[in-house]
Amino acid sequence: IYCWDKNGVEYRDGDGDPRTEGVYEVDGQGGYRSSIAVGEMDGDPYPEIVCAAWADVGDPQSAYEIFAWNAEDATVLDGWPKTTAKFCWATPALGDLDHDGLDDVVIACADGYIYAWSSDGTELIDGDGNPSTDGVFANLMAPWAYGSVVIVDLDGDHNLDILAPSRSDSIYCFNADGTRVPGWPARVSGASIGSPCVADLDGDGDLEVVAAADDSLWVFDHQGNVLSGWPKSVNMGGDFPPSPSVADLTGNGQLEIIQVGIDGKIFVWTWYGSSLSGWPQMMDSGTHSSPAIGDVDGDSDMEIIVGCNSGKIYAFDDNGTVLPGWPIQTDAEIYCTPTLVDFDGDGDVEVIVSGMDGNVYIWDVEGDYDDGDGVKWGTFRKNFLRNGFFGHEEPVDVHDWETPAQGRMVLEQNFPNPFNPTTTIAFHVPDGGTVIELGVFNVAGELVRTLVAGEMSPGRKSVTWNGLDDNGESVSSGIYFVKLASDTATLTKKVVLLK
Repeated sequence: IYCWDKNGVEYRDGDGDPRTEGVYEVDGQGGYRSSIAVGEMDGDPYPEIVCAAWADVGDPQSAYEIFAWNAEDATVLDGWPKTTAKFCWATPALGDLDHDGLDDVVIACADGYIYAWSSDGTELIDGDGNPSTDGVFANLMAPWAYGSVVIVDLDGDHNLDILAPSRSDSIYCFNADGTRVPGWPARVSGASIGSPCVADLDGDGDLEVVAAADDSLWVFDHQGNVLSGWPKSVNMGGDFPPSPSVADLTGNGQLEIIQVGIDGKIFVWTWYGSSLSGWPQMMDSGTHSSPAIGDVDGDSDMEIIVGCNSGKIYAFDDNGTVLPGWPIQTDAEIYCTPTLVDFDGDGDVEVIVSGMDGNVYIWDVEGDYDDGDGVKWGTFRKNFLRNGFFGHEEPVDVHDWETPAQGRMVLEQNFPNPFNPTTTIAFHVPDGGTVIELGVFNVAGELVRTLVAGEMSPGRKSVTWNGLDDNGESVSSGIYFVKLASDTATLTKKVVLLK
């Protein structure tokens, strides 16, 4: 794994070799075929990095391993790495499945099973009833599972679920305890190899699932029923097809579905299956790249950015027109999903891709990052948790909260965490009441927002932080600390704003 700062300087000399540049770690053997995920797994002020390494082919002592590193120094977390029976071409997804405030790790494996571990490396459940295996969560009923899972509360029961594609012509959905969510699996017409996504497409408060099969794109409701107007014909044959994205391209308040075929043909549909005017469009070659969505020309409208096998990066506006100055030519195939982010902190969008020539490319474009609002689908699987969910809402499992001792002040972990744009912070005021101060602080210890200040009655309370400071300005993405203080105690929890 490689890592550089915004100036192109390597973050750390991970291989101890001054002749190389950018090497972050050398723990994995056999290389990495999927994206890294970033989340919070140990409760310290820094994020963690998760990635799946292949084994050295032909070396019987080499293992397929899932690593989790402390981002600040690349030390491996206690309890990690974990091993799988075969290689993982899927990207790991992170989410708090066990409600401990820390991210757990879920990944599909080429052996046809989902593997899942808690943040400390213990298996989430014994999904195969075999104490000699570690991490096996569920059987997808067919080998060569390459698609990445979605972690989301699909059924609205205030617990995260795991949605996974399968080559068994099905889309599966499991509760965190390994039982199947009612209505699932849903059948599709062929192997489902790409990575699905989830969003509230029709604005009814329930979630929908977008998933591809060999020759078609499907949309299901949260109970596994196919929506009217679907499926649609798309060429998705091959082992590594592009994955769908969703965004409000037209600014009308409704989400559109964007799917790129492996032949380079780009489709845009409304949630009810009507093709958007100006689409489909065709690139000059086939592709494995999934689309990113954001403002790259400074007009505040959303554009579609996607790579292809000819080495070009295309940018289309919402009516299918290629933007002036695009496509941009690189020296080799672009298989990855472009990442759109304000990498240098200047308020503009940067477009980042890695090519099959072994280079990482970064372009500073005119798009307004707008503190994250200028990017709607900014990377593979939408976000760096790689959870495939359009939105960051995670469940607040109120009925599972323990009743604290009456004489003790308690600060619970916020939900969701990471969050965008709002998060709920709950706490308990002991009997008799007391003067409480609840504030949000940055990593420098500076007060960002006062949420509560004054005398409070006893009992459980909750407040919502909307990511604004005391001046009403949006704060930047990053790590913050919620501090609950009285005259007898001070309690702190870390929160992460991820745009």
